[in-house]
Amino acid sequence: MARKTVANHGNWNSPITQDLVTSKTKKLTSPRVSRTTGRAYFVESRDNGAMAVVEVVRGEVKEVLPAEYAAGNTVYNYGGGTLDALRDGRIIFSNAEDNTVKILDPDTGKVTDVTGDPVLRYSDFSANDKSDWVLAIQEDHTIDNPEGTKNFIVAIHTETKEVKRILQGADFYYPAEFSHDGTKIACIEWNHPYMPWYGAKLYWASFDAGTVTNMTLIGGGLLDGVAEPHWGPDGTLFFCKETANYRQIFRLTPGCKSAQQVTLRGLETAEFGELPYFNATSKVVAIDLDTGSWQSIAPEDDVSQIQYDRMTRLSDTSVVGIFSGHLSPETVRIISINDPSSSKVVRKSVDHGISDKWIARPEALSIRASVTAPARDIHGFLWLPKNPEYVADADALPPLIIVTHGGPTGHYGPGLMFRTQYFTSRGYAVFFLNYHGSTGHGRAYRQALWGNWGIIDADDTAEVAHHLVSAGLVRAGAVGCTGLSAGGYNTLQSVSRHPDAFAGAVDVSGICDLDSFNAGTHKLEYNYTDALAISELNMSEADKKKRYAERSALYHVNQVAAPLLILHGKCDTVVPMNQATDMEEALKRRGKDVALVKVDHDGHMLDKPTSAKIWLDEEEKWWRKTLL
Repeated sequence: MARKTVANHGNWNSPITQDLVTSKTKKLTSPRVSRTTGRAYFVESRDNGAMAVVEVVRGEVKEVLPAEYAAGNTVYNYGGGTLDALRDGRIIFSNAEDNTVKILDPDTGKVTDVTGDPVLRYSDFSANDKSDWVLAIQEDHTIDNPEGTKNFIVAIHTETKEVKRILQGADFYYPAEFSHDGTKIACIEWNHPYMPWYGAKLYWASFDAGTVTNMTLIGGGLLDGVAEPHWGPDGTLFFCKETANYRQIFRLTPGCKSAQQVTLRGLETAEFGELPYFNATSKVVAIDLDTGSWQSIAPEDDVSQIQYDRMTRLSDTSVVGIFSGHLSPETVRIISINDPSSSKVVRKSVDHGISDKWIARPEALSIRASVTAPARDIHGFLWLPKNPEYVADADALPPLIIVTHGGPTGHYGPGLMFRTQYFTSRGYAVFFLNYHGSTGHGRAYRQALWGNWGIIDADDTAEVAHHLVSAGLVRAGAVGCTGLSAGGYNTLQSVSRHPDAFAGAVDVSGICDLDSFNAGTHKLEYNYTDALAISELNMSEADKKKRYAERSALYHVNQVAAPLLILHGKCDTVVPMNQATDMEEALKRRGKDVALVKVDHDGHMLDKPTSAKIWLDEEEKWWRKTLL
C-alpha cells in the first residue's frame, strides 16, 4: 500500500477539477415517453448551457433538436416543464430564446412554429393520446408586475394552432394532465397569499374538442396539501395528500365519489408525490395495489435522490428517470420493476472516470438543539474528507462548510454531487442542512418556519456548527456557511445572529432586506415573505416593517464578524441586485471584510457553466482565506 502524503486539510490535490464540476457535468431533466409510440426523450445541457432534446433509442442516446434551438422557458420565473411527446412521436416544446411553442420531428430535425407572443410564456405540456390537443400552462405578462401577471391552463391544437384558455381565475396552476383515453383532465390550482403545499386544490374535468365541463373538486384547501395527480390506464386518478403529518398516496377509481388512501405498512412516515422522500432520502418503490405490499427496487448507491419532474412510466414493467445515489451522480436510468438487477444506465451527467475511492459517502444526522430554544431535532447530511493519497496530521480536524438550500421550502438529499466532492477530496467536511422549514420530514417540521423565517433556520445553522465542533468532528474556529437564494438569506441571518459561530461566509443571490425584497419580487413569491416572517393576524404596516427590519441582516451589520463574500447575477429577476450592493455598502461603511462579485449574463441560479466556474473558484479562494 502506497504511503499517503501528510498535508493540511484544504491543501490536498484531487482529480475532481473545477472543469469537471462546472463545464463537464451535464444538467439532466424532463424524461418523457409517448404512450402511443413508446419513444422516450429527455432534456440535457449542451456545453454552452443551452438545453437540448435527446432521444433514447435501444438503450443509446442521440440529440434530436437542431443546435439553433434550445428547450426552456421562464414560466413562474424559474421555468417549468419544457416538452412532451405527441401521439405520433413528434415533440412539442417551449423554445428558450423567445418563449414560443414549437414542434420537432425527431426523425428529420424539422422544427415548425405553433404559437408565440412576446408577452406570453408556455410550459408543462401534456399531449392527448387520442387527438391533436395539448394542455399547457400559459403565463400572460401583458401587465408585467406581480398583480398584473396572469396564469391559465390552455389547450393547444397542434394542427390548426388554435390556443384556447380552458381554465382561468386562479392565481397559479400546476401542470394539467390528460387521462389515457383523452376524455378527462386533472389539474391543481392555488391562490395568493398561499403556497401550493398549503392551499392547493385538485380538480378533474371532462374534456372534448378543446372544452372542459363537469369541473369537480377532489380535495385540497388549507392544510390539506395535495400534489402530483396522475392517471392510471383504467381511468383511476392517483394523487398525494397530507394525512396528519405526512403526504400519502390516494386513488379515485372510476365511478367512486371519494378517494381512498393506499395504505402501505412501513411507509406511514414517508412523503410521496412532489415530496418523495423518507427523511429527505428518495426511494423508488413498486407497490402492489391489490395487497398493499411494496418493495424498494433500487439500491441507495444508485438512487437516493430524485428531484422534481424526473421519473415517468416507460412500459408496463419499467420506468425511466433521472436519479443520483450515494456513489452515482445524476444519471438517466431505466429501472425494471420485475428485475431491478437488470436496470440500465442510459446517460451519465458526467463521464468522470473517478474511482469510488475518491468519493465520500453521506451520513444522515439528526442533531438535538442544545444552544438555542426551542428543543428540537435538526436534520441533514454530513460528508467527511476523503482522499486516498492524502492525510492530515493525526490530531488535526477538518474545516467545515455548512450549505443551506433555497426555497426556503425545499430540501437537500444525499445524492452524489461533484461540487461537494470537490471540497471533501481537498480535505473539507461538508454538511447539507435541512433546516426547519424543509420538506421531507413531515408537515410539522416544514411549518415550523412559518412566522420564524430568519430565526429558527439561522439558529439551526449555528446549532450544527456547535454540535460538530463539540463532537470533535471538525475544527473549532474553522466553520463557514453558504447558500443560494433563501440559503443566501440564511447565510446572512446566521452570521448576523451568531457572529461567533462562523469564520467565513459566502452569500449567493441572497436577501439582506425583506422589505425591499418583498416589494420587488415576482408573482410566484409575492406575499410569501409575509407568510414566512409574520405569524400574527392583521399586523399593521408599521409593525410589519419593524418585523422585516428585525429579520434583515442589512440592519444588523454591526454584529457581523465573519468575512463575507457575495456573488450575484446581474440579470437576477428573483432577488434584485440591490440586495447584494446594499449589503456590501453597509458592511464597507463599518470597515467589515466583504467582497462582491457581480456575475455577467446570468440570473438567479448562476447555473451557466461560466457562472458556475466563477462561483466555485471564488468560493474556494474565500474558504482558503477564512477557514484554512
